[in-house]
Amino acid sequence: LGQSIWSGVDDTFYLKDDQTVGYGTWGPIDGWRRPKPEWWGMKKAYSPIRLIPGWSLVPAADGTITVGLENRYNFSSLQETKIAWRVGGETGIAIAPIPPGGRGTLTLQLKEKHNPLRDRLELDFHDPRGFVADQFCLPLANLDVEAPSQEAGKLAKGEAAKLSETPE
Repeated sequence: LGQSIWSGVDDTFYLKDDQTVGYGTWGPIDGWRRPKPEWWGMKKAYSPIRLIPGWSLVPAADGTITVGLENRYNFSSLQETKIAWRVGGETGIAIAPIPPGGRGTLTLQLKEKHNPLRDRLELDFHDPRGFVADQFCLPLANLDVEAPSQEAGKLAKGEAAKLSETPE
């Protein structure tokens, strides 16, 4: 119950003599039906699509990018979901045949070489019912980052810290 959304839309009405009635401003959508900042976090938290961490987004030598996905739909395959993707000037539609509750990969074939410092992989997952279920904007870089070790960043006793700068 702690994660329940008790009010979808703000419900406050202002009456004469400065009186207000209604349930209050609890919802993620305001009284004018505009999403509040909390709406975006709620949309991501309840998303039926998750990225599986640990995949490298550096394009392979043949130009492919592979992304690990988890399908949290109960009854829909991700094959029913339209996946629109963009990298730099390239765009396309992809299919990921991942069954309900399953895990799998989405593989994209890029035609051009892309700059990992500038270009991003943008994914839009369109639900079969017509709305955008989730969106991701990912750098073309290695996401398989290891946790720092306990010894990382420690200096030897008596050693002074040094700072160096490079032009990049």
